[in-house]
This record gives sequence, structure tokens and C-alpha cells, in this order.
Amino acid sequence: MLDFGCGIGIAAVRFAYLGFQVDAFDLSDQNIAIGRVLARRYQLADRCTFRPMLAEQLDYPNQTFDLIAGIDILHHVEVPRAIAEARRVLKPGGVAIFKEHVEVPLLDHVRNTALVRSIVPRRVSIKHHITEDERKLNRDDLALIEDTFSHVQTRRFTVFSRIDRLVPRCNDTLRGRLQRLDHRLMQACPPLAQLGGTVVLICYK
Repeated sequence: MLDFGCGIGIAAVRFAYLGFQVDAFDLSDQNIAIGRVLARRYQLADRCTFRPMLAEQLDYPNQTFDLIAGIDILHHVEVPRAIAEARRVLKPGGVAIFKEHVEVPLLDHVRNTALVRSIVPRRVSIKHHITEDERKLNRDDLALIEDTFSHVQTRRFTVFSRIDRLVPRCNDTLRGRLQRLDHRLMQACPPLAQLGGTVVLICYK
């Protein structure tokens, strides 16, 4: 499998622990070095290969991987080129799974108003700093991904659980309860999922 934009390699090492033979890449040489250290620390270096690489220009042969997993990576890259490369290196019948933040037009518009910005504590904007190259996926990005693969399943998450950013000292227990509330509400009212700020895309070649 390919860890598509592996960061410091935490997910890649977890995938290797589960039994996958993992190739992983990231733009940052420092992240690649940390990933290699993690793999050695957990005695998984023989199951993990880390290489510095651009998502838009992968140095892998065509049809190399059975599985691709990308976590919070597409909003940092040129989506059309990166998605085309993902499809190129995926074997026929393979699956690519991406988890991303996605625009919700109404909610994002309200969030960016001067009133809401004046209410939201400054610590939120610091803790959840968005870098210059980062943006949420939009409707056009999702349409492009659906056109690139033979079939795409979409699951949305994070409706009410996004308020965890406004709760002082929000811990994993409270965050988990908010996420379970989201799940129950979306089961009871499926259209509510369209307000979800997180999307998981399961893409079949």
C-alpha cells in the first residue's frame, strides 16, 4: 500500500503493524527522517519505505499499489495532478481512500463573518492555524475526484462535533461523545450529513 503524504509517518507505521507492506512519501525531508526513526523504533523498518517526493509527480511505476491511503493531504497539493498520479499508480481493482476537510458553503460563510470572528476565542485560531498552502476541498474538487475514478463512495462527518474547538480544555472523552451524537443524528436524518465538514472518499479504479 501507499501512504499518500505520510507526514511524520505515524499512520504508515500503524499500517505496517497491521501487516501491510508500506511505501510512504512526503515533501519534507525532515518528516521522512522522523518516519524512518519511528519504523526502526517499533521494529517495522522492513515493512516501511519512506521517500521524499511530490504528490503531483510520484516516482512509482504505473499500477504499483493495491491500496492508497491519504489523510489530510489533498488540501495541501494541486488536486488534479495529485489525483491523476494516485490513479496512475493504483492497480486495476485497487482502492484509494482519502480523508479531507471539505467546504460547507453556508457554515463556512457564517464562520468567516466579522461577528463570529469577534466571538471565537483567539486561542482557536492559533490552535487550528491554517497554512498558506492549505484550503478545504470544494465542490469542484469532489467532482474531479469522482470523474477520475470508476466509482467513488462519499461519507461525511463532523457536524455538531466541530464545536469542540469552542469548548475550553475539550478532551477526547467529550470529543468522542460529540462524534457519537453526530453519528446518531446523521443516521436519523441522512440529509444532515451534507453539513459535515469532514469527508472520507473511497475511490475504486
